Amino acid sequence: MKYKSFGKIRNEESESLWGFMDLYCLEHKRDLKYYLENKKSNPNSNLVKIFFVSRKESLLAENKNFDFEDFRQSSCLLKNNKTFENKEQAGHLEKLFYSLNMPLPEFVSNCVEELTMRNSFMDIILKTKLFPWSKEEKANFVQTLEKEIKLYTLGDKVSRESYYREMFKSKVEQLKKFHSFVNEDIGFDFEKQFYESRLVAEFNSLNKYFFLGEKKAGTIQAYQPLKRNFFKYVGLKNQIIYLQDLLQVNPTITKSSSKIALLELSIQEFGLKLAFEERQVTIENCDKIVQEIGLKSGGKLYQWYNKYTSRTNRKGKPNPYTLTKLNNKIKTFERVLDFLDEDYKAKAIDELNILQGFRESDFH
Repeated sequence: MKYKSFGKIRNEESESLWGFMDLYCLEHKRDLKYYLENKKSNPNSNLVKIFFVSRKESLLAENKNFDFEDFRQSSCLLKNNKTFENKEQAGHLEKLFYSLNMPLPEFVSNCVEELTMRNSFMDIILKTKLFPWSKEEKANFVQTLEKEIKLYTLGDKVSRESYYREMFKSKVEQLKKFHSFVNEDIGFDFEKQFYESRLVAEFNSLNKYFFLGEKKAGTIQAYQPLKRNFFKYVGLKNQIIYLQDLLQVNPTITKSSSKIALLELSIQEFGLKLAFEERQVTIENCDKIVQEIGLKSGGKLYQWYNKYTSRTNRKGKPNPYTLTKLNNKIKTFERVLDFLDEDYKAKAIDELNILQGFRESDFH
């Protein structure tokens, strides 16, 4: 949205004011830092120059009821984040500029436009609650499968089902890497926004993905790459679900978790899950168990399962006892909790609370 009705002079004044706020926000940061470092010896920083004081006083003289502190906070918030978090923030800053009878500076206007596009996209996605996978996309995937299977099978030496199973495992591994990347890069848990073939995210949680991504990138230009990543994720989910249907996966390891979900667990996490659910894992059946859900190394599963059957090992402090080790153990418990049958969750929550208690008392 472009605001041209104010005229050239007001547009120039608006850009000038925005440039001034750039300097003012930087000066305010320096002032605050100086105060925090020197408040005992010299609380007066003397960093605020006459330029800033005079410009502020001039602005207030022309607009007596203007809340400059509110304007400073709203401006600095956008300048720090490089994007709006929500329409309330955008609307508030718009209102402040209009109260000065000024149009929005170009940067602010661009941020408002991006937010509008973002909200429109999320509205469309959340209305369907389904993965948008067109007939053409599905046909292309099926065609690719058929081309590759001819190379993979080398005649009839390897079965079609074996190829589908390998492809299934490969796609799930890609999905796991995507989860890890998004979580580590911007601190957003993509996995919790979906359940099987449905989008269960609410507007605010999906918006958080775009906001955190743009904030981390330091630009609203990150919106399109973030949107492409969203569809990449959706494409992977659709491909996995399609392969799952081809394989007619109906695992019997648990009542609550599908094979696609179980494959997202590591061997360690799966061992903890089975221990909580009091499953019988032996040296004789461990290979069969991991094969049924598409994982590898029954021996490793057996080792983790044996360790976690001991409640002392589960709720005890890790060795060596460091915050990193403890955080990793807590994350393992938190992840497994989502995959447990309801009958076993209470025990897992109790033990997770013990570990979180260690962190609170020993590292905070």
